[in-house]
Amino acid sequence: MKKIIIILSIIFSILEKSISQCGFVLMHDTSSEYFSQLTYVEETTWGFRTYMRKYFNPQEVDDPRNGIYVQERDECMNLVDEQMFLRVIDIPNRVFHPRDWLQMFTAWDTNYLWVSSGSIPLYLDKRTKSIEIYPRYDNWLDMTTPSLIEFEKGRFGYSFGSGGGFQVMDSLFKNKMVKRSCVSALNQLDSGRLFFAYLPDTIPLFTADSSIFLMDVNGNVNWEFRFGKTIPGIYDWHFSKLHYYLIGTEDIDGNRVAYNPVIYKLDKEGKLILKKFVNTNQFRASIGTRVMVARDCLYMTGWQTISRRPSEVKQNFIAKLDLDLNLIWKIDLDQVCGPRTAVCTSIKQTKDGGALFTYLRVPGADTCNPLFVKVDPNGVINSVVNHSRSEEYIVQPNPVSDEALITGSELPIDATVELVDLMGNRFAVTAVNSRIDMSHLPKGIYFLRIRNKDQVDRVIKLVKM
Repeated sequence: MKKIIIILSIIFSILEKSISQCGFVLMHDTSSEYFSQLTYVEETTWGFRTYMRKYFNPQEVDDPRNGIYVQERDECMNLVDEQMFLRVIDIPNRVFHPRDWLQMFTAWDTNYLWVSSGSIPLYLDKRTKSIEIYPRYDNWLDMTTPSLIEFEKGRFGYSFGSGGGFQVMDSLFKNKMVKRSCVSALNQLDSGRLFFAYLPDTIPLFTADSSIFLMDVNGNVNWEFRFGKTIPGIYDWHFSKLHYYLIGTEDIDGNRVAYNPVIYKLDKEGKLILKKFVNTNQFRASIGTRVMVARDCLYMTGWQTISRRPSEVKQNFIAKLDLDLNLIWKIDLDQVCGPRTAVCTSIKQTKDGGALFTYLRVPGADTCNPLFVKVDPNGVINSVVNHSRSEEYIVQPNPVSDEALITGSELPIDATVELVDLMGNRFAVTAVNSRIDMSHLPKGIYFLRIRNKDQVDRVIKLVKM
């Protein structure tokens, strides 16, 4: 038994080291062959699994290539394998349309996923890929700021709209309660039932809320927190065992001219522990839009202006703060992919202690819309991965028994080549005349990684017979 524990510890140590070596940005899929949209991301033992919607012919819904693709990616988010997961033509009544945003979120039963397109929810079995179609939502869902959750079996919550709101729906997705809330009311529900909202449910136009309320999903108020002299706009919140963290924007001087991201730290009884502004840049017109509590820090994202005309040029940024709200580091995303990139839909902590920021592409924004931004705990982004690659490699034969030949693009002289098995073990190999010797390796699945001097990876899945 002790030997098994030691072996498992070594394996986990290897995997942790392997995963921790990569921070990255994955750009928007710029392929001219199809329209694509990221729908769901989950971290796996090996790396990440993503679900991507693709429409090769938006004018022809019944094109057999249109649908959701499941993609296996390594810890640097390089694409390793891709398979068609769900075809549009296999869905009864053609409930998906190319112009509808698509969202997937975890069901109460983790063997299932909820898939939502426009106003139609589908219940998808990940194992058998069978589908159950549910009645239409009462309201059309705004999928550009999606936040859906099944917080109990057959009970759903949905945060919606640019102004913020929260509604509870029953097992048939019929509205049971609607409250005004922050823009992202469902980062998570504390204890599965608590969220922040505003009262009364409707207020006159141009009226500011001087309080925010913690309430349960039945509409019962736990407590009220009253803001001070200046009134913030709260966009998101998250929690630890002892505290709540609310993020938004507020006028730092009280003159309603310059706004900065602000974070409120409250205890579980509604007492203010700390309030701090996050200074972004000289123009002081910025917003904090998402926050996540990690092991010993906060990760946040937002946007800031990068000119004296805020309506013209906005720029996303990501940042890390300690639990006392002191800024540790900040990254302006235009340094790696361009300004006014996209809308952040979620932040997830990764196994290396870093964070994965997921973005939804915004139509009409700059061409560099990222889908993922992954950083290590030190704020390092090591490589940029783009689908529109100039180097494409093919390995033949595959499966391979002894020797494999790398063809397609010419292998750069400065390229490094290595093999990684499913347990994270790395094997250095030498590509002599673009040939690699695998005769000494045991049978199994390997990932061939080719990295050039610019630290850009190419990963190819290999089967050793």
